[in-house]
Amino acid sequence: REERDDTSAGDWDGTNRFLVEPGMEPDADSAVEDLGELNMGHPDTLADFVAWGVNSYPAERYALIIWDHGASWIGVASDDSSDGDTLSLPELSAALETARERSGYGTFDLIGFDACIMAQLDVFQAIEPYGQVVVASAELEPNQGWAWDVWLAALAADPGQDAAAIAPVIVESYIASFEGTDNDD
Repeated sequence: REERDDTSAGDWDGTNRFLVEPGMEPDADSAVEDLGELNMGHPDTLADFVAWGVNSYPAERYALIIWDHGASWIGVASDDSSDGDTLSLPELSAALETARERSGYGTFDLIGFDACIMAQLDVFQAIEPYGQVVVASAELEPNQGWAWDVWLAALAADPGQDAAAIAPVIVESYIASFEGTDNDD
């Protein structure tokens, strides 16, 4: 186990799925499904997750946010436990197309990349058929990433807002979370 692994929510290997609800703890006991070890850099893993989420939890609006290392045209979501396998842009598109075929979701209201240098034209072209609004950074992102607590609280306070309304909150809260730090440039 690497020193940087966060074990605050338990210490397990593999992939667990959760239904996130207020007050729940993301530990192995609250998982709705344990899938074992999966390659996060393989398009089938993403396609299966999206189809499972849409089919299991129908909603009026959908968002897909990918967190991990990003590298623009090289791809996103490298899996250190699978020899650094990364979702290339063609694989990302194929995964979203497969998920759409399996679930019929249409398009995501929001696709987000809490990952470095994903606000690039080639990335946007790859995901354009699958999303309406995108949030991504053209620069490097510090390890902390987005200010999830802030923007999710804003969404919970006004769940009727659409992707165009919540996207600037994601960006502004991210920027504000670094004000007064060494990363505020």
